[in-house]
Amino acid sequence: MFWRHSNSTFDCWMLEMLFFSWLRERGATLVNKNAEVVDVWGPCSHVQVGDGVPTYLPDEAIWIKPRLWGQGSYDAIMVSKGEHCVRLVQVTSAKDHDFKVDYCYDWMKEGT
Repeated sequence: MFWRHSNSTFDCWMLEMLFFSWLRERGATLVNKNAEVVDVWGPCSHVQVGDGVPTYLPDEAIWIKPRLWGQGSYDAIMVSKGEHCVRLVQVTSAKDHDFKVDYCYDWMKEGT
């Protein structure tokens, strides 16, 4: 990353902001370890900040940036009513990252 600082929290925050900026402007291309394209997300004009499940969902996909930090499982949530799909995404540059399925389950349960 071109902005690497001694503050890892700041670096993570910057990477998340870059991720959401890319989603809005040009989308994100997912590649596997062999640099083969796996999926393409966006671009998406609907990005909102919040911790709960939105009360209104448009037919096109929206992305949610949680306000809370430290869930240990997701940094971004994509909800596509039209595709009947929810993606909970970790945005990280770390070699490993905690995954706590309880946080994902709690968020999904809130929407049912």
